[in-house]
Amino acid sequence: MKQVSLSKLLTKQILFAMLAGLLISLPLTFIPAYFIAQSSIEQKLQHLQTKSYEEVNRHLATGWQPTNIDKIISHLSDEIPNATFYLQKYSLFLDQGETPKPIDSLEIKRLITEVNHSKEAVIETDLLNTTLYAAYPIKFKDSCLPCHAQEIKDGVIYPGLQAGTIAFQAPFSLSMIETMSQVLFFSIFIVTFILTALYLTNRFIRQKLLIPLQSLSKRIMSLKLDAHTQEVDWQRTPQTVLEIDQIDDKITHHIRFIQGIYSKLDALIVTEHETGLFHRERFNEVMKYELMRSKRYQHPFAVVIIKLVDAIPVDREAFKQLPEKEQATLKVHTFSQLLMSDIRATDLIFRITEDLFVMIAPETGTEGVEVIQTHLAKTLKTTTTHDLKDSACTFEFEFKMGHACYDEDGLNAKQLMHEAAVRMKASQF
Repeated sequence: MKQVSLSKLLTKQILFAMLAGLLISLPLTFIPAYFIAQSSIEQKLQHLQTKSYEEVNRHLATGWQPTNIDKIISHLSDEIPNATFYLQKYSLFLDQGETPKPIDSLEIKRLITEVNHSKEAVIETDLLNTTLYAAYPIKFKDSCLPCHAQEIKDGVIYPGLQAGTIAFQAPFSLSMIETMSQVLFFSIFIVTFILTALYLTNRFIRQKLLIPLQSLSKRIMSLKLDAHTQEVDWQRTPQTVLEIDQIDDKITHHIRFIQGIYSKLDALIVTEHETGLFHRERFNEVMKYELMRSKRYQHPFAVVIIKLVDAIPVDREAFKQLPEKEQATLKVHTFSQLLMSDIRATDLIFRITEDLFVMIAPETGTEGVEVIQTHLAKTLKTTTTHDLKDSACTFEFEFKMGHACYDEDGLNAKQLMHEAAVRMKASQF
């Protein structure tokens, strides 16, 4: 697994969020902005047409003189700064031998030709060159007719007939779009950009930081280091974020260190932390001591082997909801407490395996150990509720039990334990 530091991940995420924000915000903003800009340009063109008719009525009453045309173009240029205007007479009204004024721009020539053919205004936007091209016809209106009485009488001129064409090219600028529209689209762009970046960054922080940290926290909370014999369910889990991986590594190191301390304590302490019973490591020492003492003073002693066959919870559904390790802990704790709850102060109980227990009863003969065994059986058959931190459960135990006495059943520890084991297997409780 490739690990990356948090600073690098955050840098990449911020750059990615900004790029994604731009890619999403631009189309959401500029696609509608394009159509609104077109609408604004059309309104601007309509205004120019109205202004053009005013200028034509004012300056062309004395004919298509260069000075008159220059005045019209000068006044129209005030409406759109940096624009280049062209006013061309319609070919039908050109005098004999008169040629249209030459136009250098091929785009303007094409637009004028298109307007002359369609009799409608034409608008084109060159986004690559950020240039706006437009052309619209100048037509005879009723207000123009008194100046052309003879032409009207001859049917040469009539209302709606095209008299000429005005065309212009201008650099496309934001001044052509209303201020409110600019503010609206800028706000939409900023809001979309910020929301996209926030969503992606929040998603990144949750997936890369919060979820791994929550998982690490749950694993820490599930740890139980109060019992040194319990296996610690902790697996080293590599993390993508280097800093979180270092935390996991340090926790793993400390847990292994604590487990090492527990292992060393096992050699020093006498009883288990988990059950309070004596360690199985001490059993051989005590057995050897009791054999020597009984042989020396001719006093009997007995051993009782108890095997936990099963611990049946009364409320099975509640018990199943507990973690597996806690289920096993509850069974052992409850059974161990019962064994220790009503024994003599001189008796010693050892936990040999997970479900096998041995009690050494000094100064106890056959009759005495049978009494002890009967008493233990009665105690263990009692339905018992045990509390373990936040968990509680009631059990009914199934078990087997057998005993043996040194003065009657054997001369060494092996024979003594064998006899007790045989009786345990044959026992019924």
